[in-house]
Amino acid sequence: MPYTCGITPAILPVRLRESAMQRFILPLVLGAAWLLGGCVGMPPELAAGGPYRDITPAEARAGEFDGERVRWGGAVVQAVPQDGMTCFDMVGLPLDQRGEPFESDNSSGRFQACIEGFFDPAIYSNGRHATFTGRIDGSVAQRIGEAEFQLPRLRADQVHLWPRRREVQYVPYPAPYYWDPFYDPYWRYRRLE
Repeated sequence: MPYTCGITPAILPVRLRESAMQRFILPLVLGAAWLLGGCVGMPPELAAGGPYRDITPAEARAGEFDGERVRWGGAVVQAVPQDGMTCFDMVGLPLDQRGEPFESDNSSGRFQACIEGFFDPAIYSNGRHATFTGRIDGSVAQRIGEAEFQLPRLRADQVHLWPRRREVQYVPYPAPYYWDPFYDPYWRYRRLE
């Protein structure tokens, strides 16, 4: 059916309208999904070396998961450099889809992660968020306060330190009002002299 000036879109055959939608809308939606999907990627050092078992530090404390590959993250309590390695005492936190620990009142359990090399305790300081990948390697006795606990030990091969999050307070200006040092609300009522 040829297009003429007298044909309106309402009387176009359904087939022509569907093909127009497939040609324009579908690529637009797929392109937007592709662009937005690239924004939530995981850092390459955390994605490599998988697959990872979904085991929490609290579950690994029993010792039945030794040798399993895991990806754990949380808040650094302290970093202790030793001979040729650095051990991190961590409070485990849940990870998001990028592998970044997010703030939660529920800990997934404490653990100790040891990795080859020197990592400066001033950089990896108390409260910073880090994610580790590696294998569960037994447990270690750790004193927390007055009590002694058995914490699972992670023999890490990768560590990713997440940037500090800055709290931004947004204070909206009251909508219909604004402040201007030269504005006089009674200007209509003043007499010009």
